[in-house]
Amino acid sequence: MQQTSQFGAYSGPGGPDTHRPDTQHLSASHPEAQTFHAPRPEPLIALGPLFHILWQRKGLVALVTLVSLVLAFLYVALTPPTYTAQGVIVIDPRQNRILNSQGVLSGIGANSAAISSQVEIIQSRNLLEKVFEDNNLASDPEFSQPRLLSRLTGIIRPQPAPTREQVFKNFASRVTVERQGLTYILTISFTSADREKAARIVNAIIARYLASQIDEKSSANADVSRTLSAQEQDLRDELSAAESAVEQFKNSHGILNVSGGRTLLQNQIEQLSAQLVAARERARAADTRYQQTADLDPDTAPLTRLFELLTSTSAAQLRADYNRAAANLSSLQASLGPRHPNLLVAEAELNRLQGLVRTEARSILSSIRNEKAQAETNVTRAEQALADLARQNEQASRSEVELRQLERQADAIRQVLEQTINRAKETGQLENLQNSDARIISRAAPPVAATWPKPALILPFAAFFGLALGSAMALYLGPKTHAGRTRNAPPPQPAYAPASVAAHTFPFAPAPMADPPAAACSIHGAPAHASHSTT
Repeated sequence: MQQTSQFGAYSGPGGPDTHRPDTQHLSASHPEAQTFHAPRPEPLIALGPLFHILWQRKGLVALVTLVSLVLAFLYVALTPPTYTAQGVIVIDPRQNRILNSQGVLSGIGANSAAISSQVEIIQSRNLLEKVFEDNNLASDPEFSQPRLLSRLTGIIRPQPAPTREQVFKNFASRVTVERQGLTYILTISFTSADREKAARIVNAIIARYLASQIDEKSSANADVSRTLSAQEQDLRDELSAAESAVEQFKNSHGILNVSGGRTLLQNQIEQLSAQLVAARERARAADTRYQQTADLDPDTAPLTRLFELLTSTSAAQLRADYNRAAANLSSLQASLGPRHPNLLVAEAELNRLQGLVRTEARSILSSIRNEKAQAETNVTRAEQALADLARQNEQASRSEVELRQLERQADAIRQVLEQTINRAKETGQLENLQNSDARIISRAAPPVAATWPKPALILPFAAFFGLALGSAMALYLGPKTHAGRTRNAPPPQPAYAPASVAAHTFPFAPAPMADPPAAACSIHGAPAHASHSTT
């Protein structure tokens, strides 16, 4: 709907902006009107009216804030204080070795996932249940009494007594384990209404955790020891059976062991080979002597050659007697006649000795021939015996292949048995020498200040909350109204009401078009508030 006046055509908000000649004339006639060109844009939300409403409703805001503070103060005063005790441990990835032997279970290691898993182990049900039972917490009223909400509902409908599972869950919910960043340090916390109890339970959890690591390693060592003991007995039985099979095989095949791991047959072959070499050597020596005396006839050979054969002691004495007799005969022949009795006796003695020499030489030649024949016979027998042993050794070698297989099986079982015995002894020694992979950095001490409630936090927050809630209620109710006027109806105002009045009436409504300045609305004395017809 457009508005017209004596100044010419004028469009309302949103209409065309036309410059009228009379307006231009007024601008030229009145310099003070030259500053008005267009209405100033109003902000989307006017803060002035908001503060005006809050100031009008300051009593409500103050009341809500006061109520919030009173409720917070009552909560702080009536809520029993709770205390949180903390203990700190470190997971040591290094392994302490008391002995050179290696334990059954290795350390936790430096793996980040392994360190993080310790958090879940400490909070596990198995560990916490042992702490719960050892400290007799099932009958502790702090954990068995129902919470505030349950007590309030119990007024309307009686609640049954809490079960042991509910009491344990209430206890476990107060345990907190945190890892400090990517370090090896773990913080164990427990919240309780009794500061001494909180510290005692934290230390009990830490002690149980350290003991569980030692118990786990000791239990593993005990299990391994029992397993090794059973395996040791089985291995002893297997070794006994394997050794019996080896001995039975040796007896059935005539294989006898001597010192050095050699068989009797092998030693016999070696000894016979040495005897054969010696027999051949003697046979060659006997043949050489025989060849030297083969053309010698003891009946016709000169005595000088026969004396070469006389090498024995008796033959040497006979030779000496013969030489003395020959010298005596030569001496007698020089002084006596051929028929002298003494000469005849000397000749007879010499002939006798000569006969003895030839008889001795005949015996020696016969001995040389016999020695040669005997040496050849010994060589033949030794060769035959060695050939027989070689055939036996060939048969025994085939049997020894199977024997060595049986011996290897027995040796393998023996080695495993020795390792099992040594490992069982080492494990038994380690069973009572186990250390924990964690150590305590800081034991839990009774906390000085309560963890909850915290007045320094609750009261400022309650004041801020009450102030915010009171302000929201004041803005929702809006400005106070006068008598006989509704809260949402705007008060009567001129046709061209100032923008500030409209904004106070409708704080979130767009501002109306500003009126032309008074100087521009009066021409030749015309009043500025003249109304015009509207079509």
